[in-house]
Amino acid sequence: MHAFLAGLLAVLFAALGVAQERKVQIEIGDPPSGEAPPSVSEPKITWKGPLPDSIDPTAADHLPHDVRHRSLGRARLERLDEAYPWLTPTAPSLWVSLSLLLAIAASLVVHLSVQVSGAEVASLGRSVGVALWYLATGLVQFVAVPCNNLSVVLMLLGNSTLALFWLSLLFGLTRSAATIALVVQLGFVVLGYGALELVTALLGSIGAPAV
Repeated sequence: MHAFLAGLLAVLFAALGVAQERKVQIEIGDPPSGEAPPSVSEPKITWKGPLPDSIDPTAADHLPHDVRHRSLGRARLERLDEAYPWLTPTAPSLWVSLSLLLAIAASLVVHLSVQVSGAEVASLGRSVGVALWYLATGLVQFVAVPCNNLSVVLMLLGNSTLALFWLSLLFGLTRSAATIALVVQLGFVVLGYGALELVTALLGSIGAPAV
């Protein structure tokens, strides 16, 4: 009798446990065993054209006036001021002094180069003329000529050809002698660029003010 009651209680407890487990599964949303989960419809992707451009085409209209209409020469001059701030003139009169110094240095370089190459007519006046032509053409190209592969190649070819022509015509140099004079001039240009970089590096290393 006791064994029968114990077996009956075990069966009842087992049935109660199964019912409780089924109730928990229904509450948490899991499908009963043996049943397939409900199918979930996937969203359909449709093509509605390209994504909108994140760049506002009217953004340039909101820029300051001096930035929107800044010339090529002004932009290059600002980059030059950023590279060599200690060289920037702080007064209009200093621009005149700097221009005269550059003209005198270029004239002396041209005169020295034609003397080294053995010019027959190595006059200082013609050297000054060639130096002024260098400065004038350089200024025009600095202000107006855009920087791209084609313009750089054309400037190199055109400037070299005209320089050799003027050196040969004004100083009576042969083609090889004019080439030597031009190489000497380019060497002085490289030395000047190196001096600018050296002074800028020294000022930056000692923490001196830029201007």
